[in-house]
Amino acid sequence: MGGKNNKMARYVMKTLNKQFTFNFMRKIYGILIALLLVAIYSMAQPKINSVSDTPDPVEVPGYNNITADITNASQVYVEIYYPNATLMGNYSMTNIASTNTWYYNNTYAYPDPLGTYNYVIKAYNATGWNTSSSYTFTIQDTTSPSSSVDALSKYWYNSTISVTATATDNYNVSSVTLKYRYSSDNSSWGSWSDFAVDNSPPWQWNFNFPGGEGYYRFLTIAKDDAGNVESWPTVYDENCAYDTTPPSSNIDSMAYFYSSKPITINATASDGLSGVNTVSLYYRYSNDNSSWSAWQSFASDNSPPYQWNFTAPDGDGYYEFYSIAIDVAGNEESKTTAEENACLDTTPPSTVIAATPSYGNHIKSSSVITLTASDPITGVNATYYRIWNGSWHPSPGSGNGKSNNFYIYSGSFSLTKEGTNYVEYYSDDALGNEEATHNKTYIVDDSPPIIKDILASPSVQTSGGKVNISCTIIDDTIMDGVYLEVTYPDGSFSNFTMHHIPCSTYYREEIYSIVGTYDFTIYAKDMLGNSNKSSVHHFTITTGNHPPDKPSKPSGVTNGVTGTSYTYSTHATDPDGDNVYYFFDWGDSSTTGWIGPYASGETCEASHIWGVLAHIA
Repeated sequence: MGGKNNKMARYVMKTLNKQFTFNFMRKIYGILIALLLVAIYSMAQPKINSVSDTPDPVEVPGYNNITADITNASQVYVEIYYPNATLMGNYSMTNIASTNTWYYNNTYAYPDPLGTYNYVIKAYNATGWNTSSSYTFTIQDTTSPSSSVDALSKYWYNSTISVTATATDNYNVSSVTLKYRYSSDNSSWGSWSDFAVDNSPPWQWNFNFPGGEGYYRFLTIAKDDAGNVESWPTVYDENCAYDTTPPSSNIDSMAYFYSSKPITINATASDGLSGVNTVSLYYRYSNDNSSWSAWQSFASDNSPPYQWNFTAPDGDGYYEFYSIAIDVAGNEESKTTAEENACLDTTPPSTVIAATPSYGNHIKSSSVITLTASDPITGVNATYYRIWNGSWHPSPGSGNGKSNNFYIYSGSFSLTKEGTNYVEYYSDDALGNEEATHNKTYIVDDSPPIIKDILASPSVQTSGGKVNISCTIIDDTIMDGVYLEVTYPDGSFSNFTMHHIPCSTYYREEIYSIVGTYDFTIYAKDMLGNSNKSSVHHFTITTGNHPPDKPSKPSGVTNGVTGTSYTYSTHATDPDGDNVYYFFDWGDSSTTGWIGPYASGETCEASHIWGVLAHIA
């Protein structure tokens, strides 16, 4: 019983489940059909309700906003065509969320063409496309361009210049015209004239100053692609002036001679239009006033009075000058010849003293003293001198020149006082440049040399032997020469230059062969020509050297008294016939020394006074 009931229960449950499933599915299908109907309704073809654009017309540069009210569209595009009907582009429009509004914004500027643009709206959904009618909007330019001449680099010019301008437009400048007006006096102005039109940037003209020298004002007029023309400005943009005539200048008159520097040089300059900008001093130099250096610039002065302190870069000599002016426009005058000249002499003369004859500072009273002065530039004015030989001549204050202490030199002179003399001298030139005083010491020597201590050694020499002849020379001046003159026994003679042994000894040693007595003299001459000649002296050359015979016993008294002179005589014979010399020994420690010469066999006498008792043998 229980098993049957369970089966029944399971059956009932299955039946109920099938019934529930069928009812549920019917409801689901109903919902799906309703949704499908809604979808079909919502997928109807897009509808373009309205189209507009603003602003219209569009002033460039500017934007245009195209707006469309469209229902049932999933995508919307706008096709825009240029004024020449070519496609500008197909642009996707933007939907404003939760609305039917679609829009497209675009900004128009150069080079977008000016004119009327056409456009259509195309809307899309799953059912297909919908296209609007054609609409238009206009892009225009009604604003005039503007332009101005750029600033010029300077005011004055002397050649064609480049004039540039800056031009602007809200669309595009198509051309710029340069206009100018002219005045000859910068006061009265002519009318405006077109110079040239430039049709592309950069806006530039080579302005050649059609009116010639004078003053110019400039402005520009621009025109754009739309035909808008710039309004005339109330004032000109830029101005300048044109000057092609060089200025003129000249060195002011100046003295010729100058003894100091710098030399002040002035110039005068003028220019009829732009005015003088600078004046330059040019010079050239000569040391002989004949051959000249090239012209060279010294310095420039930028403002009047035009003046230079000329420092004479080449020193004393001759200078020529001219000036060169340059005006503000840059015109430069041209010169090739001197306008002024000058001679600069800052150096005193140079004086040279000379004495003839002279040796060093030794002269004779007859020597001629000359003063020679030179001054290569302006020349010597005068030469002055004075003499001291124990006192000054002329007397101080009684002459000329410095402190009135000098003679004016007019010719050669001599110093007559023997001994030390001083000569002071100097010169001045034509400009007063005065030489420093020089001092020259002269020793006047008119005395001949003194010859003394003449000796022939030996005084007797055998044939073929040497004899040395010597002497002492005393003189204030250096000797020119000392000479030995020898006369031979046969009458011939020879001259020999004697050798010098410092300080005053002279000698000459020679070999002699001729037998007999030789005579000799010594001749001395100093560098001034003062000379002296000695007396005649002798030496003997023999064939041999045999002694003489013993002299005879002296004859004379054998007893006497002191204080009385007694004379004794003797003689001797020489086997060679040579001269004989005698020697007396008086026995009281005194002798005669060798006395002679005496001829062989000739009697020799000698006298003596005894002062004490002595035995006479």
